[in-house]
Amino acid sequence: MRTPEEIRQEIETEADKHPELSELQRNTSQASWWVSLKSVFAALSLTMETVFELYRKDLDKALRKTEAGTKIWLKNKVMEYQHRDTLVLANNVPQYFKPEPSKRIIKRATLKNLPSGGVKIKVAKETGGKLVKLDVVEKQGLETYLSQIGFIGIPLQVVSEDPNELKITKATIEISKDVFDTSDPANP
Repeated sequence: MRTPEEIRQEIETEADKHPELSELQRNTSQASWWVSLKSVFAALSLTMETVFELYRKDLDKALRKTEAGTKIWLKNKVMEYQHRDTLVLANNVPQYFKPEPSKRIIKRATLKNLPSGGVKIKVAKETGGKLVKLDVVEKQGLETYLSQIGFIGIPLQVVSEDPNELKITKATIEISKDVFDTSDPANP
């Protein structure tokens, strides 16, 4: 950012290009007025530059946060769903009036692009330390929420099913000596 002195110097350089302003520098009765005017203009310019710089930083920060439309963004939005809460518009962005983590029921979410162009969103909540599917009302609430925050024309398919369980009752593990060789200390 420029200093007030640099701004005043730039004014001087520009004023030298305009002969009609030379009287302000030569005339002793107008010289002090001209110096004051340059100082005021330099201070105002510096203030405006500072305000614009702060505004630019705020915009950059907001833009970094809004990766709208990416998988990560959509997953974060799914995880932010607050059951039985209402969205409000703030700066044309739908959001919760007050973020309340206690109302966030989604504990796991996976997203997959569908060949048809949509997105499949598989979600689960946690009850008693175990992952379980959403009930009908919770699933409908999530679907309504996603329709309010999502993009027009991108179909979202919400799926919530009982979790997959893998039970191993008997297993045999075979290790090939060609793959796993303990005789080579460099390859433990």
